[in-house]
Amino acid sequence: HDCGIRNVVAALGVTLTRFQIEHAARYSESRAVILLLDSDSAGNAATDKLCASLLPNLVQDAGLDVSVSHLKPFKDAADFVQSIRKHQDDAGLRSLFAQTILANKIPWEQRRDKVLLGDLFKPGAPNENGDQDVQRQREVDNNSIVVI
Repeated sequence: HDCGIRNVVAALGVTLTRFQIEHAARYSESRAVILLLDSDSAGNAATDKLCASLLPNLVQDAGLDVSVSHLKPFKDAADFVQSIRKHQDDAGLRSLFAQTILANKIPWEQRRDKVLLGDLFKPGAPNENGDQDVQRQREVDNNSIVVI
């Protein structure tokens, strides 16, 4: 919120409940949620747990569109903002934040499958959505996606 990004909800910890995710999705017309937990071991473990246990039922029951992203090499959004703000004004920071999230975004099922198959999550893998990324950039710019 500090630099004008309004479609962000802070989880305040690594444990997210069904209620918190459903409540956050109410602020998105598309009911789209991008999980952006910390990039440390606790954040990665929490993301893996959500993808393996909570999200399968929640997405189906509540009709949510859930993805997972990260800001590596930064630990979290605050670290990202603090580091990038030295070189960008708020408009540039907002744009770079959205671009970084989208470039690293994968569907929650892909993250779950990698965990279940024992494959290591490889941050920064190229996103193969092509033209969909342009539309999603517009969605981020129009505040229709809630980032947790």
